[in-house]
Amino acid sequence: MGSPAIESGNEQRSAVTTGAVASQSSLEPRFFVKPSLDEGQVAQWRGFANEVPWADYHQDPAWGAIYEADTSNKVRKPFFFWGEVDGRICLTGVGVRRRLPVPNRFFWEFERGPLVCDLTVMDRWLSWLSEWLGSRAIRVRVQPAMPLLEAGDDAETILERQGFVRRRLLGIWSTLLVDISLPEDQIFAAFSPYVRHRIRRSARLGIEVHCDDSPTGWSVLSNLQAELSKRAPVPPISEAAARATSLCWLNGGSGGTVLVASLGDKVLAAAMIPIYRGTAYLRVIPSSGKHRELPTSFSLLWEAMRWARAQGCDTFDLGGYSLAARPEDPLWGVNEFKRRFAPYQIPCRSVAVHERVSSTLVAEIGTALRHTQDRGRRLLRR
Repeated sequence: MGSPAIESGNEQRSAVTTGAVASQSSLEPRFFVKPSLDEGQVAQWRGFANEVPWADYHQDPAWGAIYEADTSNKVRKPFFFWGEVDGRICLTGVGVRRRLPVPNRFFWEFERGPLVCDLTVMDRWLSWLSEWLGSRAIRVRVQPAMPLLEAGDDAETILERQGFVRRRLLGIWSTLLVDISLPEDQIFAAFSPYVRHRIRRSARLGIEVHCDDSPTGWSVLSNLQAELSKRAPVPPISEAAARATSLCWLNGGSGGTVLVASLGDKVLAAAMIPIYRGTAYLRVIPSSGKHRELPTSFSLLWEAMRWARAQGCDTFDLGGYSLAARPEDPLWGVNEFKRRFAPYQIPCRSVAVHERVSSTLVAEIGTALRHTQDRGRRLLRR
């Protein structure tokens, strides 16, 4: 494919697809960006992910290749960024260009990277990236999440030195992990009494949970997530995206599944559970607002853990835990729900979202948008 043209105001610059060389030495990192990866490069990415201790399913190129829709309903295809030292991959990242509601203004968001096992390389990549993007705004989510206790604190120091500002209120920077390697009765006993009561009540009511990684399950998941996005700060998931995720990653159960909870002919809730390297991840768990009185989500999450345990997983990642949420925030209730499944666990903290914004106008627009979104969500809840 040819080099994609990247706009910046009235100027255009071509993306470097053959690599930007930091030095003539073969031991110096070379950095690349392409709109797609060939089979050999996909194999290199997966091999690199297997070497990095905090890599998870997000780092699979098949996952990153799934199209994403922005707020204007236009499809944005991610670009693949990576670095090599002496022909071996040493860094990967997936970037998406997102527009702001001002002509010729946008920012680059790296929701799945950089992933790196050498922080010196990350430091150099950020310098290269800043030069390549010029004055354009950048948002970086070190993803898969890099734990603060495993070099994450050093990574944040590098980001700050490169002019990035920590935005811990954006996105997820901590999560709760449940040990599901124990016998089922011990896992169940570790839940709060409230959770155990709700799960037992679900059983008495006849709520059933089953795997449905099929067009029907994708449609259910998409519809419930769309409904949830109207009353909570979560993005919708199109049926096409759910299908692509299933085909690219879930692989008929070997890489995860879609679970659906129902009562008779009533569909109550659904969940997508990817698995990777012995860990299952709670990707999404939307439920119907029409049946809030039913304890569906509790039994659904418990069955998800049981399913993951049967697949050989020993850890269940509850998909994030907000350390900044307050009682009036939408995420407070989500925190309470997850905390009851891990009442004694200390949240595992990772590198927070960081932004580099050189334009005062872009910074003001971003802040205004966040405030507007927060007000809109509060009005919807009322």
